[in-house]
Amino acid sequence: MRAEGVKVPVIVIWPPPSTDRHQQYQFPIEKHENQASSEKMTVPISQSLSATLEVPKSCITTPSGTMMVTSDQLQSELSKFKNLTTNASFPAHCYACRVKMQRLHEANEKWRQTSVELRRYRKIAYDWERIANEREWRWRAYAQMLQQTLDSCRNAKESERIEPLGAMKALEALCERGTLGNTSDDRKISDTLARRRHEMMEEQQKKWREAVRRFEEAPVYKDPKIVIRTALFDPSRCNGIPQHVRNPTGSFFLYRAWSEKQACRVDYSKEWSAIKSSKTDEYWEWKNRASNISHEHSYQLSKGWIWVTTRKRTSENGGGRVKRSTIM
Repeated sequence: MRAEGVKVPVIVIWPPPSTDRHQQYQFPIEKHENQASSEKMTVPISQSLSATLEVPKSCITTPSGTMMVTSDQLQSELSKFKNLTTNASFPAHCYACRVKMQRLHEANEKWRQTSVELRRYRKIAYDWERIANEREWRWRAYAQMLQQTLDSCRNAKESERIEPLGAMKALEALCERGTLGNTSDDRKISDTLARRRHEMMEEQQKKWREAVRRFEEAPVYKDPKIVIRTALFDPSRCNGIPQHVRNPTGSFFLYRAWSEKQACRVDYSKEWSAIKSSKTDEYWEWKNRASNISHEHSYQLSKGWIWVTTRKRTSENGGGRVKRSTIM
């Protein structure tokens, strides 16, 4: 049942549908006004898409017959074909796809650069291998020549033997440094390195001699009393301290010789109490030295340059647990 007041477009198909389904799509186009006759000509639709934009008529011939459409519909349909392009880019990807594509491009570029570097390093390795082979064959040639010379000297008669001095000179000339597998550039570099190594060794020996001289001439080690106290204890605390400064060589033997001269064991606490009560210059000297050593020891512990280790119970240390500082 059709509603009232509603306009329904009517499409008139004429002539009747054709039975030939392979008939080409055609539609009539009127000639322009400047042309003489007004007869209609029929052209394929593929050749007249652009020409139909100016045609006011809307008669389209189809295999089913002639179809009548409005000019607006025809213009809109043909404008779609007109704006169609064949070199369209890829459709917009999602964010994850774009990130994956970017990473793939970066990986491809990195792989390309890696392949270039690989070829370059392979060439360098090949060149060095070639040089090594050449030098190896040169060494082998010299060794073979030397072996032949030695064999000939060994197999020669007594009257034909070469003098030992001449043979040694020939051998020294043959084995002279730089002639066996070394080029002139390598010889220059090796000579420079050897000269620099010799200079550094001489400088180190000079520094070592100067350090030994200063150590021997230091006035603090002339007094055995200071050596003994340095090796034994921290006077402000009367207990053993880890020595982060190396004691002079033989300090313990000096203390042992000094203690053997004493009639009995020295009571360090009483000795320090006497010095402390007197408040002499010696007291302040030991007091400042003890505080400086304590501060330096704490600083090195905080820096991690030394650390505290605990020894296990053994018969050597009397079965007790002793904490000692270890020098890195």
